[in-house]
Order: sequence, then structure tokens, then C-alpha cells
Amino acid sequence: MSAKEVVGKVMEARGLNLADPKLRRQMNKRIDMALRYQRTNGMVREVAVEGGVGREIAQ
Repeated sequence: MSAKEVVGKVMEARGLNLADPKLRRQMNKRIDMALRYQRTNGMVREVAVEGGVGREIAQ
């Protein structure tokens, strides 16, 4: 799952406006930072996906 997909799911779950580009950018920064932190802890790993890099839960 890409960070953008995660952002969409989180914003939807929180009832936030998906059409607000400023909010979406801010959420993308926060989620990307959280995913990078989890990657350094070994909880998430990056995988190649169509059109970029995705993340998955490390097992």
C-alpha cells in the first residue's frame, strides 16, 4: 500500500475532507514520517509497487 493510499484511508476514517489539498499534504507528511519511523524499527518494509514504492507490515 502506498503512503497516498494510507492517507486516503486515514482521512476517510477520521471524516476529514479528502478534497482539501493543503490538509492532504499535511496528512501525507505526517503519515510518511510515521511510516519511516516504523521502517527503522523493523515494523514496516518498503516494497516495489506499480508506479513507485509501497509499504507492508514486516513479518
